[in-house]
Amino acid sequence: MKRFVLLIALVLVTLSAMAFPPVGNDKATTDSVRAFLGLTPDQPLPVVREPRAPDPRASVQFRTEDGVILHGTYGRAVGGDKGTVILVHQQNGTRRDFADFERFLLSNGYSIMSFDLRGTGESTKTEEGETIDQSKFKAGKEGNDFLGLPKDVEAAIAWLEQKGFHGKRDKLFVLGAGTGCNVGGVAAVKNASHVDGFILVSPLSTYRGLDLAAELKNIQGRPILALASAQDSSSVNVLRTLSSRNRDLRQQLIPEKGYARELLATKTGRTQILNFLNANTKN
Repeated sequence: MKRFVLLIALVLVTLSAMAFPPVGNDKATTDSVRAFLGLTPDQPLPVVREPRAPDPRASVQFRTEDGVILHGTYGRAVGGDKGTVILVHQQNGTRRDFADFERFLLSNGYSIMSFDLRGTGESTKTEEGETIDQSKFKAGKEGNDFLGLPKDVEAAIAWLEQKGFHGKRDKLFVLGAGTGCNVGGVAAVKNASHVDGFILVSPLSTYRGLDLAAELKNIQGRPILALASAQDSSSVNVLRTLSSRNRDLRQQLIPEKGYARELLATKTGRTQILNFLNANTKN
C-alpha cells in the first residue's frame, strides 16, 4: 500500500513539474521529488512504466476435410481490421517461424492466421488418433502425401469463415514462405473466390507435385506479389518464370540476403509486403 501511495505521489509531482516548470536546474526538481517521497539523495526514484498491451493472439484448433487435426494461431488486429493474412510456413518449419512477423502485421492493422501444416509442429494427429510425420511423407507411383497439404490451407479459410472472422466485405490474403508458396498458392488458386491476393516469398516453380507455375496460369484478376533476394539467383529465375505465367504477378527483388522467412525480417521485405497489402485493401 505504501508503494502504491508513493507511486501516485510521484506521478502527481511529475505532472505538476511538467505543468509548472520550476526556476532552476533539473537537480533541484529531482531533489524536491525525493524529499516529497521521503527518499534519501542516494535512493533512486521509482520508474513509472506504461503497461503492455495484451497479445491478441490465441491458439486455435480445426480439422481438414480428410480428418487431420490442425493447430494454429489466430490474432485479430486491434484498432481497425484491414484484412486477414493466412501464413503458410516452409518445409521443416512451423507456425512459430512467423511469431515476429505476426506482431508486425497486427501492429499495422492486419489480422493473422498461422498454423502447423500436417505432420509438423503440433499438427501430428488425425481424428482417429493416427500419427502423421511429414519427414516420412512419400511422393511416388503409390501415392503422393504432399498433395494433401493444400487441404490444410483450405481448412484455415473455412475456419475463418465459419467463425465469422472473414466475410464478403473482408479482405483475405495468403502468404507463403519457401515451399509454403506452393502449398498456399495451389490452395489459393482452387479457392480464388475466397482469396483477394497472394504473397509469395522465395517460391519454387514446383514442389513435390505442387506445380505453382502451372496453377498460376489458371487464375487472373487477383493481385500477386512475389519476393526474392537479388542475391539468390535460383529464386530470381523462379520469379521470372512465374511472372511469365500470370500478368497480375508483380515481382520484387530484395537487396538483402536471405531465403523465405529470413526475408520477412528485412526492412525492405516488410515494406514491400505492407505496401502491397495497403494498396489492395483500399475501398
